[in-house]
Amino acid sequence: MGNAALDVNPPNATYNLSTHGSDWLWTVFSIFGLSLFVITAWTFMRPRGARLFHQIAIVVITTGALSYFSMASDLGATPIPVEFRGTGTRQIWYVRYIQWFISFPLLLLELLLATGLSLSDIFTTLFMAIVLVVTGLVGALVPSTYKWGYYTFGLLALIYIWSVSIVIALSEGANVITVTSEMIWFGILDILAGPVFLFFFLWKLRGVDYAAFGLQSGKYTYNGVGEKQAATMTTTATGNGQPALDGGMNGSVARADSDAAAVDATAPTVTTSPSRNV
Repeated sequence: MGNAALDVNPPNATYNLSTHGSDWLWTVFSIFGLSLFVITAWTFMRPRGARLFHQIAIVVITTGALSYFSMASDLGATPIPVEFRGTGTRQIWYVRYIQWFISFPLLLLELLLATGLSLSDIFTTLFMAIVLVVTGLVGALVPSTYKWGYYTFGLLALIYIWSVSIVIALSEGANVITVTSEMIWFGILDILAGPVFLFFFLWKLRGVDYAAFGLQSGKYTYNGVGEKQAATMTTTATGNGQPALDGGMNGSVARADSDAAAVDATAPTVTTSPSRNV
C-alpha cells in the first residue's frame, strides 16, 4: 500500500506538500523513532543520578518524532497568503515551530551544561533561542510585509543560526523554494541536529564523571558521590558489621558543642550599667 497521507488529509493551500515530500518525512520520522528506542535503552544502562544528558536527548527526540509524524501525515499546517512569486496560499507548518520551541533550547542546554558556562549566560542563550523560534513563527503567520520585522528580530536574537534563517526566508518568507524542497532541507538539518548530534554528544560523554558537572540527582547521590560510596562514607562498621549510628550521633553532638563554645568565646562581654535602674 502506498503513501495515502495526502489523500486522507488533503493539502489546504495552493503551494503544498507533495507525495514525495511526505515519503521523505516518513523516513525522517522513522530515523527519529529508531533513535528514540536506542537512546531510551541506552539511558537505562546508565547509573541513576547520571542520566541527565540522556533524558534531555529523549525529550528532544520524542518531540521531533511527534513533529515529523504530523508533517508526514500532512497535519500541523495552515494556509497563509504568499507575498512574492505568484498568488494563492502556502502551507505554514506551525507544528515545526512547536518542535523547535521545545527542542532548540534543550539542545543548547545539553551542550552548555557540559561547558561550565555560568547559569546567567546559559539562561540568556536559551532565552534568545526561544526568541528566534517565536519570532520565526509569528513572521511566518503574518501575511503582510511586517513579517520581515519579525525575521529581523529573530536574526538579531541568534545570528549564528544562519542556515535555519536562510531557509525560512527562502521558503515561508519569499516563496522561492517549494514546500517539498523545504521539507527535505529541514529534514536534513533536524537529523543532523537531533539523532546525529545527540548520538555523538552522548558517546563522547560515556566515560565522563558526572561529579565534574555537579549535576547529580540529590536522590541518588550525596555531595557528588554515588549512593553506595555515600553509604560507606557516612557509616562506620562495628565489630559485628552493623553501622555505628551512636558514634555518628555523638560526633554530631560534639560538633554542636564545639560550635556553641566558639560562639561563647567570641561573644562580647556585657557589663552591668551603673544606671540600669534609671
